[in-house]
Amino acid sequence: MESQTGLAAKYGLAGVFVGVIFTFMIGVNGGFLMTKSNSEKKAHAAVLANEANICVAQISSGPNAQENLKSFKAMNFTQRDEFIEKGGWSRMPGATAGDGEVARQCAEKLAAIEDK
Repeated sequence: MESQTGLAAKYGLAGVFVGVIFTFMIGVNGGFLMTKSNSEKKAHAAVLANEANICVAQISSGPNAQENLKSFKAMNFTQRDEFIEKGGWSRMPGATAGDGEVARQCAEKLAAIEDK
């Protein structure tokens, strides 16, 4: 037979363990805690969104902006990313090459602007 203190310690530790596990589960699933991979994905998405905004600004305010926007509007969906990459607008200052993901998001933002 176990003593009352031994049982209390045994069930108390089990309760603490289960409580910690449930706290982490609720925290992660509720969005209060974030795993490293999720935080890296969100940071990458935020950087891409900012770079796409820079791309839109470069096209909209650069030389021949009106001609470039007219050409962009005349293109179909598959040609737009390539147009942006060839124009160099998806290349960020200091980078040596353009980014295809930036070009895609930039094209989506320009298409959304043109629809308004």
